[in-house]
Amino acid sequence: MAIKLDMSKTYDKVEWHYLESIMVKMGFLEHWIKLLMLCVTTVSYLILVNGEPKGMITPSRGILQGDPLSPFLFLLCTEDDSLLFCRAIVQECQKVLDILEVYGKCSGQLINRSKTTIFFSKATCENTRNHIKTTLGVPKIILYEKYLGLPSLVERYKKADFNYIKERVLKKMQGWNEKLLSQAGREVLIKAVVQAIPTYTMSCFKLPLGHCLKIESLTRRFWWGQNGDRRKIHWVKWSTLCQSKNEGGMGFKDLANFNDALLAKQAWRLLHNKNSLFYRVLKPRFFPDCSVLEATDSTSGSHA
Repeated sequence: MAIKLDMSKTYDKVEWHYLESIMVKMGFLEHWIKLLMLCVTTVSYLILVNGEPKGMITPSRGILQGDPLSPFLFLLCTEDDSLLFCRAIVQECQKVLDILEVYGKCSGQLINRSKTTIFFSKATCENTRNHIKTTLGVPKIILYEKYLGLPSLVERYKKADFNYIKERVLKKMQGWNEKLLSQAGREVLIKAVVQAIPTYTMSCFKLPLGHCLKIESLTRRFWWGQNGDRRKIHWVKWSTLCQSKNEGGMGFKDLANFNDALLAKQAWRLLHNKNSLFYRVLKPRFFPDCSVLEATDSTSGSHA
């Protein structure tokens, strides 16, 4: 099973000794650590009562929200989202809980159980699933839920999993169509926003060709100034507009080709970064006796 943890962002519960220990472990210079801890530990508060400041509260833990340094220090203490993998048995589930309890006592952080979710493999029986969900006190994962902005699961019918990209593009364009934009303004919005929206997803997944064509269709209509159902003439082929400006085009991206280029970067990582976790997971599973370029297609592989 996989457990997607969600941490409560409790800045005021960060334990100072834990923060200091983390910085020591990460190899920061002693003088630097002392300077940072002085910033953290010399904070005091006054409370306004009927408009007048009262008392002097000196905290013993926590980092100040609103301080530009605080988000960076908080990231040293916790990750907002983490994925844990283990066997779907109650004993391992309890071990995970024990580890999280120790971590919580040391760091002062709390697990947000209402947003923490579990995904079980198909071989896990229903009784075991229910027992583990009760033990952890968290809900089961819901279909199409995202992790770090990407679908947690890509099902057999991939179009539904990636519909959110089309919807985001369409929503953006509907807002822009109401404004009087020049051709130059449309160019900037297409390049900086519309064609940037799917980039992160396309660096990890091969999008269905239909999605790429649909986004390009929406982009073409926006470029030529179509509003609603009022169709305008497209004076130049989209393939021409995708050429560089030196060749007479506008430098727009052909999304399908751009998707392939982004995925080629992942293949490059598999060829040259053999110490990465990415390589060590995929190597024995899909190309144990050869390089990734010589690997055969696998019908049992996931979409990733």
